[in-house]
Amino acid sequence: MGADALPEGPGPAAAQAPDPTAVDGSTGRSGNRARDHLANERTYLAWLRTAIGVLALAAAIARFGTGPSGRDKVAVVITGIMGLVLLGTGTRRYYQVARDLERGRFEISRRTPLVVGAVVVVAALSVLPLLL
Repeated sequence: MGADALPEGPGPAAAQAPDPTAVDGSTGRSGNRARDHLANERTYLAWLRTAIGVLALAAAIARFGTGPSGRDKVAVVITGIMGLVLLGTGTRRYYQVARDLERGRFEISRRTPLVVGAVVVVAALSVLPLLL
C-alpha cells in the first residue's frame, strides 16, 4: 500500500465524519451555520421591506386621501401602527431565531403567522372604507 493510498473499511477518518442529520450547535440540520444565519438575515430584511411598505401605504393615505375626513386620519393611524407592529414582530423573531441557531435548536413560531394575518386584516379594514 502506497503513501497516498486510502485505507480500506471504516477507520479513524470515517469515525470523524460529521453526521449530516445530526442537530448540534455548530452545524444544525442544514450543515452550515453561516448559511442559516444569512437566511435569518434575509428573512429579517423581508420583514423590514414589508413594514416599510405598510408605512408607505400610511403615508400615501395621508398625502393622497379623500380629504380632511376623520376616516383618512383613522386609516393613517391604524395603518402606521400596523407597520410598526410588523417591524417589531420581525425584529423580535430575528433575535429569537439567531439565539436558537446559536443554541443549536430551532422552534417554529406559531404566533408570528397570526400576528401577520391580523396586521393585514386590520390594515385592509382601515383602508377599504376609503375606497367606498
